[in-house]
Amino acid sequence: MRLSGRVDATLGAATHNWAPAGLEHADIIFVTCTAPVTLTGIVAQGRERVLVLCVVSGTLTLAAENGSSTDANRFGLAKDLDIETGARLVYDSIARRWRVT
Repeated sequence: MRLSGRVDATLGAATHNWAPAGLEHADIIFVTCTAPVTLTGIVAQGRERVLVLCVVSGTLTLAAENGSSTDANRFGLAKDLDIETGARLVYDSIARRWRVT
């Protein structure tokens, strides 16, 4: 897989419907967490896509089916998932969920 388009982002609190600047053109996001962060969803943009999250520092938790984010932006997880270094996300436009692969 060839990745193009990089976004660098800093998070410091729980984040819902996350849409970092440049998301629409990014395949990889480098995240620095200044405090433990729970991410409840990423704005999906309604299409199939692969997105790689790389955790530069801190603690990032992907929340399972959390109602604080819009239905289509949520993570299709059975339970919350702590991301230590990174994760590959695939958007499933039929299920309208981000899948962690």
